[in-house]
Amino acid sequence: MLQLWQLHRLSSIILALALLTCFVSSCDFLRSLAGRPGSEDIARKRALIAKAEQRRDSLAKARLDSIARVEQAARDSIAAMDTLTRAGKLFSASQLKHIQTSTLDHRYYVVAGVFADKNNAQNLISLYAEDGYQTIAVKCRKTADAVLVAPSNRISEILESYLRIEQLPYSSKHLWVLVNE
Repeated sequence: MLQLWQLHRLSSIILALALLTCFVSSCDFLRSLAGRPGSEDIARKRALIAKAEQRRDSLAKARLDSIARVEQAARDSIAAMDTLTRAGKLFSASQLKHIQTSTLDHRYYVVAGVFADKNNAQNLISLYAEDGYQTIAVKCRKTADAVLVAPSNRISEILESYLRIEQLPYSSKHLWVLVNE
């Protein structure tokens, strides 16, 4: 039979080995005994959290970029509208009851001219078409045709078209922009 001092010594050795095992095997051993996640689980969860934060930050940046683009487009539209209005070159279809707007698909058009002779209208349409502009002729009054060039749904685009068309050698000095409401 073991004596008390031997039993005490044996229990001290067992306790020392148990503590040594815990220190050697790290906290993961104790965590696993307690049913808690280990360091690998924690690292995986941290990576998932970091990825979710990156995604959130990316979406927030995309949202801010989108808002900035919309705000810039609004500023461009206001500036274009102001430029054309001050120049006296912007007219709404409701102001000009003699133009048939039922056949128009876009909101804005540069009006290159109004002709009583259909041949003159067709000649101008051909010139603009050769330069790559989309053109159409619409009835204006009962006896005239209006030549509409560079249709667009954005006022800033129509201002750019207006300024380019204005520089063409065959362009009229009486260009203006029609707003199809």
